[in-house]
Amino acid sequence: MIKEKRRKVLIITASVLLVFLLYFSINGLFAPKVEKEIVIPEGAGANRVISMLKNEGLIKSRLVMKLVVRLSGSASKIKSGSTEISSKMGYFEINKRLLSANSNVKVTIPEGYEIDDIVKLFSEKFGIPAEEFYAEIESGIFDYEFINDDLPKGRYRLEGYIFPETYFLDKNMTAHQIINTCLAQFDKVFTEEMRRQTTKMGFTYHEMITLASIIEKEGSSDLDKISSVFHNRLRDERFSYLESCATVIYVTKQPKDRLTFADINVSSPYNTYINKGLPPGPIASPGEQAIKAAIYPADTDYFYFSATEGGKNTFSKTYEEHLQKQE
Repeated sequence: MIKEKRRKVLIITASVLLVFLLYFSINGLFAPKVEKEIVIPEGAGANRVISMLKNEGLIKSRLVMKLVVRLSGSASKIKSGSTEISSKMGYFEINKRLLSANSNVKVTIPEGYEIDDIVKLFSEKFGIPAEEFYAEIESGIFDYEFINDDLPKGRYRLEGYIFPETYFLDKNMTAHQIINTCLAQFDKVFTEEMRRQTTKMGFTYHEMITLASIIEKEGSSDLDKISSVFHNRLRDERFSYLESCATVIYVTKQPKDRLTFADINVSSPYNTYINKGLPPGPIASPGEQAIKAAIYPADTDYFYFSATEGGKNTFSKTYEEHLQKQE
């Protein structure tokens, strides 16, 4: 009888202790303090959001968080947007935050977009006059190593640096904050190792991003081979000009499969048919793959390339070979 009473007491004590530990675990008492801003993508389900919380160290148990979400009936009510979350809040408070995230604006900047395209996109999405974005691009103060005296003055100072990506941005952000967010992403993608390699190759950061932008606009595949053609031309004294069609189209704003004689003689420092070396700056925003291709070109003897149907390219070592492949 005494043993049975002791067993019951132990069971009750263990149960109370378990409930106590579970309660304070759920409410964050024993969790290490982690505070982060979580951005919930549009259309993200509860399971994906819970995985995000776990990966960021904001919760210990996916299972417990799922139970809290299910018990509160909030699985289908989680909002897209951003919210500050601390692991010390506990699971129930975190769940409340997920239901009241700030509404964000989804903005996708495609690879190869130019400044004018990006400003138009931002202005339409946020209802901010285009002039405010151009003012920030021309003279806004941003604290990044790559923003220096190498950049062109004026309206297109930041051409190539507003990184192409999908962003979820607070609808109340200013033009400066929006531009800064994109520059911060560029700063993240353009890694220290990339910067070291750029310097090792004898390029400034601005020159390398300029080359990357040309590669971005010239092809959708074989980017490392396209890069090798331009690098080979820049190194070889026999080739004074890059002869990039993309740089001409940047000036004329008239995309064509074949340029005319008048096109390739258009007067502009960006026209690489009549100006030696690289243009004064980027002609678009290159994506990560184009930047990598510029910094790590393929090892080839090619000096010519041309696009074929289906997004492919042909590469040639000589002009004669190049002409034959055009036939």
